[in-house]
Amino acid sequence: MSGKMDNIKSINWREKTSLFFSRMFFVLWSLIDAIIPNKSNLLIFSGGNGKFAGNSAFLFEYALKQSQYDSYFLVHTRVLYSELNSRFPGRIINSYTFTGFWTFLRSRVIFLTHGKGDVRPWPLNPSQKLIVNLWHGTHLKQVSVPMKEYSALIVSSPF
Repeated sequence: MSGKMDNIKSINWREKTSLFFSRMFFVLWSLIDAIIPNKSNLLIFSGGNGKFAGNSAFLFEYALKQSQYDSYFLVHTRVLYSELNSRFPGRIINSYTFTGFWTFLRSRVIFLTHGKGDVRPWPLNPSQKLIVNLWHGTHLKQVSVPMKEYSALIVSSPF
């Protein structure tokens, strides 16, 4: 019995430690994000599930044709980076690189397809960035996504 209790205490300690460090990272990130000036015309797009598809892909392609915007598509794998960089040279960034880190920090507007996981590993703070969720929006009532996590939401129906 005591082995089981020790294991429970150990899990709680690990969870508490993990939570502490994740909160500290978010506070530090928020400070850095507040200090680094944003470029108002710098747009970041990211697709859900590590894909180039859906609303963010279409809007990214449209934004590339608009000369007033500096648009980039954020990816999480080298394979997708290679595939897309040949199609959109210089406009694809890997989120796990310094370029991904720096471009993300400098951006003012982030377009997501499914949620915050689209821009991993970087945390999103709606007080620092305009976060636009391009997911269709009609299902958000069903899954109870807090609206405070986003600055704007695209909704495809009156429902």
